[in-house]
Amino acid sequence: MPNPVLDLAAIFRAQALQRERAAATQLVRAYGQVYRNLDPQIRALEEAVLRMEVPTAQQARRLASLRVLREQTAEQINRYAAFADTTITGEVQANIAVGLRDSAALVQAHFDPAWLAENGLRLNTDVQAAIRASWVNLPSEAVETMIGMTGADSPLRAALVNRLGDTVAQQMVNALVTGIAMGKNPRVIAREQMGAGLNYSLNTARTAQLWAYREASRANYMANRDIVSGWRWHASLSSRTCPSCLAMHGTMHSVDEVLNDHDAGRCTMLPIVPLAAKLGIPEPELGDSEVWLRAQPEKVQREILGKGVYEGMQQGRWGLRDLTTTYESRTYGTMRRAPTLEMLEALSR
Repeated sequence: MPNPVLDLAAIFRAQALQRERAAATQLVRAYGQVYRNLDPQIRALEEAVLRMEVPTAQQARRLASLRVLREQTAEQINRYAAFADTTITGEVQANIAVGLRDSAALVQAHFDPAWLAENGLRLNTDVQAAIRASWVNLPSEAVETMIGMTGADSPLRAALVNRLGDTVAQQMVNALVTGIAMGKNPRVIAREQMGAGLNYSLNTARTAQLWAYREASRANYMANRDIVSGWRWHASLSSRTCPSCLAMHGTMHSVDEVLNDHDAGRCTMLPIVPLAAKLGIPEPELGDSEVWLRAQPEKVQREILGKGVYEGMQQGRWGLRDLTTTYESRTYGTMRRAPTLEMLEALSR
């Protein structure tokens, strides 16, 4: 029988992915309508360009149809951003509730009766019932206020509602001016720039949902310090996992520490429950991520690490634990990512 904590964590990870995909589907559909709404302005720009020989960048910038497209793009995407904000806020609230529920379930899973019996561990008392009786249940609203992601002045809203429309519109104008002067099709350029705006909003949605889920879990553990002493960083050991997450996998943290994964990072926190150890129940075996990585085919290692980082690791210039560094996000504060080859080279001199 698989370890119930790891088994449950895998189920929760899959459910989180389903929630992300459902929210992303809503956003993609809404954004598609924005692009369709802009089609008349894009067509007008195409026709204006076709009536000219290849214009200079200065001539392209003076086109009236380009100014109209910029105005309409900002207006349409601002409307989309308001919809996205409502959607993301709803998902953040839902993920807070789910995070509170799931984190409590992971604590209980340490004392799963079937798993204990299969492994020859018999307890004299119903530990799960005792934990339920003493567990401090936090209201979702209190956690939502603590996280501060859904207010009118939140960094999340500033990153989406207050900037997305103007940012995409201006980037589109800049790309169109340069591209038209090079003889490129305006429609192709507009589609590329619109795609960048969609990708940004999808990444924002995913990151907000995952962050809210993890912070709700951590809030639960903080409120129940007498039961949970900390958490372990749990990454998926797969070829799609970044070096930073592999480096952090299995590390131990206090409940006061944030799991500061990168944008759209899907790592989770497993609770450390001292009572389980006291009763002779072993912690779930996560496996050593560096051992796992070195056991992969060379092709997989190169895909995960990149050519230069892989070769430096083979030469012993750095190990997996060196492949994580921090950076600052305006929305989430300190976050983690893999260092560049240049950063590693500088540190190893």
